Amino acid sequence: MSISIRSRSRSKSLVAGLAALVLMGGMVSTASAVTLFSDNFNRNNSNTVGNGWSEIQNSSNDVGIFQGQAYMRDSVSGLPDAAITHSLSTTGYENIKLSYDWREFFSSDPSDSFYVQIDTGSGFSSLASHGLGGSGYETSMVNLIGADNLASISLRLAIDVTDNFRGNLEGVFLDNIIVTGDAISTPGGAAVPEPSTIALFGTGLVGMGIWRTRRNKKEQSA
Repeated sequence: MSISIRSRSRSKSLVAGLAALVLMGGMVSTASAVTLFSDNFNRNNSNTVGNGWSEIQNSSNDVGIFQGQAYMRDSVSGLPDAAITHSLSTTGYENIKLSYDWREFFSSDPSDSFYVQIDTGSGFSSLASHGLGGSGYETSMVNLIGADNLASISLRLAIDVTDNFRGNLEGVFLDNIIVTGDAISTPGGAAVPEPSTIALFGTGLVGMGIWRTRRNKKEQSA
């Protein structure tokens, strides 16, 4: 009987330890943002961007990939002169943020602009803009206001250039597009469990079952 009591005690300790481990895993997973979409444009040179991006352009080669970067250039009547758009879901996430690297195309001037725009169902609105008269890559981050917990949003990166300097060489290079969000907590205060946490819990249950089976066999043989 004493063996059986010790077995139950150890089993309870194992369950408690497993619960603590899963809880810690859930806490860690919700402490950092989750990547919802990313693109580093690390693809061969092309007249299309690919990877689910749609394009607005004047000529067939005004938007594409060059040396591992996306580019947009040239001017047309109205806004945008060129743009790339990607749709994604933010269901289950809040505090949606976009980070991106950008720099001027070969010959942009200070009157040229690059825009970050979003459509959550009521048309596109601009959340950020950058003048393109500088040089060298810059990294920026934008809060995608109104994008929390939606089945679909459209992210658009666009340019408006003046054509005052060298026409089709005015525009922008883009790299390292990353959209992140924080998992939304349930009303009880716990975050929605991520697949990795669920898998951890399942693995622990299987391991506990194997341990108890082996322990029972030892008890019976004793």
